[in-house]
Amino acid sequence: MIDRVLNIVTQSDEHYVQHLNVMLRSLVEHNKHYVVNAFVIMPMDLQEPTLGKIRHSVSDFSCNLHFIKANPNLVQSLKVFGHVTCATYYKLFMGELLPQSLQKVIYLDADIVVRGRLDELWNSCYGNFIAGAVTDSFVEANPQIKSKLGLDRGESYFNAGVLLIDLNRWRQASVGSEAVAFAHRHVDRISFADQCPLNWVLRDRWIKLPEIWNLQTSSMVVGSRYGFVKYSRATEKRGLAAKIIHFSGSSKPWHYMNSHPFKRQYLAYLSRTAWKHYRPPDYTLRNFMRKNVYKFASFMYRLYGTMVSNNVETQIIG
Repeated sequence: MIDRVLNIVTQSDEHYVQHLNVMLRSLVEHNKHYVVNAFVIMPMDLQEPTLGKIRHSVSDFSCNLHFIKANPNLVQSLKVFGHVTCATYYKLFMGELLPQSLQKVIYLDADIVVRGRLDELWNSCYGNFIAGAVTDSFVEANPQIKSKLGLDRGESYFNAGVLLIDLNRWRQASVGSEAVAFAHRHVDRISFADQCPLNWVLRDRWIKLPEIWNLQTSSMVVGSRYGFVKYSRATEKRGLAAKIIHFSGSSKPWHYMNSHPFKRQYLAYLSRTAWKHYRPPDYTLRNFMRKNVYKFASFMYRLYGTMVSNNVETQIIG
């Protein structure tokens, strides 16, 4: 019997709407015991055919979609980097754009796959804190980013891809407007779009969540050759325990030259959306040859290493 409600907030523009569908599909498949209220903040120019595709992707589940159209002028002058678009800043306006009756929400980025039930996250207690979040593994390994922002070395820095938010406290503290003001005033201190302003405004006012709620994979890349990105084996081991996989970083599972261990899960959910016929733009004959030659060479290298190791062990024993 479904008698509980899960309030989810996310954002997207035309560039990320396909991935938004994957996130929503994975979310509802694993949380059938909830009625999911999904609030999607998006630009005003997103057309009805696109919205219809999003609705179709979750039509078989108890999911109430609420499309919240935001004025692009709110974010277009804010600093972005690389693959990130201005839409990432829409989350800063959730306090004003969401219904005032909402008191608690889970914010999820679009480049996410949900792998389990969110009961434990939803029912987490954050005491007097405004938000719960997982530390950013990449930034923690690169403390100069915190130093640039103005945080002390001992202060933690969170990843803003998954947030458990007390909206009442968020609004009372004017978190969104303070973060937007910081983004305008201190462009030189920002390394990661909306994430840095949020970390500055919420310092000492957020609580750490376990990694299972936001396993970020940007810090787990072990190499790249000809654009073919490889991840550490630890990624898969840690991912098996995670409830949320966050495809952080510029290399994504929807790229052909990406080898993320949970790429197949992304593609499986994608196959159950209106984007099931998606073809990666980097799928070319040249990349096909590069990727498979590299994989074959890696296999032979590992095989040769195993043979040498076994031979040495045999000689020692003999």
